[in-house]
Amino acid sequence: MRLKVAMLLLVAVAGLGSAAPEARAAHCGASAYPAQCCGPEQCHLPAVRYRVCYRPVTEDQVSVCYRPVYKTVLHEQRTTNYRPVYEQHVRECRTTVQRPVWEDCDRVHRYVVQKPVYEQHVREHRYVVNRPVVQEYQVPVPYCTYHPVYEQHVRECRYTVNRPVVQEYQVPVPYCTYHPVYEQHVRECRYTVNRPVVQEYQVPVPYCTYH
Repeated sequence: MRLKVAMLLLVAVAGLGSAAPEARAAHCGASAYPAQCCGPEQCHLPAVRYRVCYRPVTEDQVSVCYRPVYKTVLHEQRTTNYRPVYEQHVRECRTTVQRPVWEDCDRVHRYVVQKPVYEQHVREHRYVVNRPVVQEYQVPVPYCTYHPVYEQHVRECRYTVNRPVVQEYQVPVPYCTYHPVYEQHVRECRYTVNRPVVQEYQVPVPYCTYH
């Protein structure tokens, strides 16, 4: 498949090379245009075309912004209010009242009275009575008896007894002794003594005289 595609491309290139006329490269090929291909754009000077371009311009612009300002204003407003008013009225109201009236009357009331009737009946009732039967028998009870057995055992127990041993030795005890040392030091102390100095001077006293 690839060979067929390569052969077709070679045939197409060879056909184009044989059909194309002789090319001239003088003046960069500008003089080799055929006459029928010349257009007004090739014979005249190019027309000047203007294109509008925009660029971002940043400028300061003052704008007035408003914000709501809330102001409390009081104005008179009259309203009608209602309140309950209670009045007492009396009117005559006649009603029918029923009251109990007691009357004595006799009537026959029959009722049944039950009285106990005792009868004696006898019936046979058999039951089993257990009587104790004593039978003696022996039960073997194994038990053990112990008697003391005294045995004497001796074992060797070795122990260490510490006895005091006194040994004399000397321990060096270093100590320091101090004795007073008296030294005389002299230092120079300079001080200032103020002495009174009396200086006489005159002070002008301005005054006015009247005559």
